Amino acid sequence: MRAPALVACLAAVLAVPSSAAAAVTTGGSGWLWANPVPQGNSLDELAFVGARGAAVGAEGTIVRTDDGGATWSAASSGTETGLTEVAMPDANTVYAGGGCVLRRSTDGGATFQRVAFAAKESKCDSPLLQIAFPTPSVGYVFLRNGTVLRTTNAGRSFTRRASLQIVPQGAVDAVFTSETTGVISTGLTFPLFLRTEDGGQSWSQISAGPQNSRVRSISFVTPLVGFAVGDGAVAGMSKTEDGGKTWAQVPLTGATGLPEVVHCADANTCVIVSRAEIGDSKRLTWTADGGQTATTVPVDVNLSDVAFSSPTRVVAVGAAGATLASDDAGHTFARVGGVVPGAFEDLRTVGASSVFAFPTGGALAGSTDAGLSWHALGAPPLARVVDVSFATDAFGYMLTGGGALQRTDDGGASWGVLGTEATGGRAVLATGPDSLLVGSGRGVSRSTDAGVTFAAAAGATRPVGAFDRAGSALIAFGARTLLVSTNGGARWRELRRPPGGLIQSADFVSGKLGYVVRDDGDVLSTSNGGRSWKPLNGVGRDDIARVSFGDAKHGFLLLATDSGLGGVLRTSDAGRTWRPQVLGTQPLISVVALGSAGGVVLADQTGELYATSTGGDAGARSALSLRVASKRRAGRGTRVTVAGRLKPATAGAGVSVTARIRGSWVRKFATVSAGGRFVTTWSLRAGTVFVAQWRGAPGVQGDGTAPLSVRVGGKRHR
Repeated sequence: MRAPALVACLAAVLAVPSSAAAAVTTGGSGWLWANPVPQGNSLDELAFVGARGAAVGAEGTIVRTDDGGATWSAASSGTETGLTEVAMPDANTVYAGGGCVLRRSTDGGATFQRVAFAAKESKCDSPLLQIAFPTPSVGYVFLRNGTVLRTTNAGRSFTRRASLQIVPQGAVDAVFTSETTGVISTGLTFPLFLRTEDGGQSWSQISAGPQNSRVRSISFVTPLVGFAVGDGAVAGMSKTEDGGKTWAQVPLTGATGLPEVVHCADANTCVIVSRAEIGDSKRLTWTADGGQTATTVPVDVNLSDVAFSSPTRVVAVGAAGATLASDDAGHTFARVGGVVPGAFEDLRTVGASSVFAFPTGGALAGSTDAGLSWHALGAPPLARVVDVSFATDAFGYMLTGGGALQRTDDGGASWGVLGTEATGGRAVLATGPDSLLVGSGRGVSRSTDAGVTFAAAAGATRPVGAFDRAGSALIAFGARTLLVSTNGGARWRELRRPPGGLIQSADFVSGKLGYVVRDDGDVLSTSNGGRSWKPLNGVGRDDIARVSFGDAKHGFLLLATDSGLGGVLRTSDAGRTWRPQVLGTQPLISVVALGSAGGVVLADQTGELYATSTGGDAGARSALSLRVASKRRAGRGTRVTVAGRLKPATAGAGVSVTARIRGSWVRKFATVSAGGRFVTTWSLRAGTVFVAQWRGAPGVQGDGTAPLSVRVGGKRHR
């Protein structure tokens, strides 16, 4: 298939109205991409058969469309390996590959199964560079080391063909026009192409083509007629009318830039993406006369591939999920979906469905549908944004660097500057259109005249860095501070904070029921207003950054940025058990729970936003159990075997089993057998608590067990 390339995206010059685009799920979970739309993982390649198409990209992303790219949905690839190649021999068959991974779908890209061209997907002798499938059953896999593999049974088995002998370049693009006839671009100035007529048993060298160029991309419109583009000392485009045996240069008059990808609808109509000869600026070129003349338009967002779904419909994909569509054969494009630009720092809510995302600089973003869609708000602030709070959808306050305060009464469309400054302010909370609280190193200050004057709030003289609405109560907290107010912030009372560390995050459902994340990553809860605290051992890990509950039973924990996963833990039983929900590898920095099933999360530094209305769950429920299988003395300690079972059985799935040992969680990974069972063995010198969790599989939710307490030195366990 066409080799991926770094090319660009259209900006303000795009004239076609954008189509409506449904949000796409991420990571096989119940979370939806909310910004950008339709999704934000970079896409490397796409293919169409009529209106049905598929695109693949980073983190194992596969998205599909049935309407020429107007709307997209996600398919689970079962891998986080970046996918760079896609082939569609017919509308029902899709092959997707990258690295040591190859997948096949027989239902138009709705579901995928593994194709084993390598023994292990985690590591193989040589990764794949290109795939070509002229029919649903017959196909070719080209590896980086020059190996060519051929299948005649849809990937159930492969045979080796003649090596390409062009290492280290490898195949840059590969197109087969029949089961046995194919053309490969080498990416070299000599030979430009390799061609076979015997299914890869032998390859002939072809040097005619774009002059002094390295051919990057090939597109055939019939078995005989095709086009190729290349870059080098002279950028060029060539045409063949004999199936690639000979190539003739076409002038492409009017084109600029170095071509990297070409796709043609017929012998006259082609679209080319290219890069500038100097610098990183990008180009998009279209021709309507088979490359005799061309029109080039500069563009400014990275694209990686372009394809026709009809003689006039063209779709392009690229970095950060950018998806463009044209209905005039590539003359003009418009973005499918959209994006609210900005690298947001945190989230704030008001009511059950309004959410705001704010950056340290630049305009805010707002959502009125529980985070499912977003729009930019107002003008940039006067200085670095410290905090934002809205009392209603219309009335809100912004605290910026130096203590400057701004106010909006139109939902953030415009902001007015208040005369009073909240010097040293760290947090702001709007309790009404004219009522405002500011937290600082000196405690809480309160205004009841829309910020004209402030007075110190009674009982709140300790440092405060954040506020929380807790039903009819208000919570203010800092690293060593935990306060509650039941009269709108006029008077505060100190709550006993949990022992053992500093407060990193806090969320209270009411003045009595609350949760705290300490700076060591442990999570604790209170049901009596802080008089006592208990650790939530069902969390099973100590790399938690934030907590947010939508009601007394349902909440999220955010995994810290150093966890290696972009994900959350979800509880539906007030924190007794927690199940992982992994959205991807991009770290997350903020989470808010909205009622029993809603939620919004924000990715670190990218402005990516995700939302859910299902509590983050997708697919059938699973059940994970844990028990002590055996205990026996071993020297000074006790050897404990902890066994478990996963239903439904998912052979090969990984289960995380963690034990609380000397104040920290120690993790082991177990592989699930065909019967759904797994086992881990531990050497203990003291009693401990075990927790098992798994992240789920395509169509099946993740799950987590309740804590299992194990005693050693005696005969009993529970």
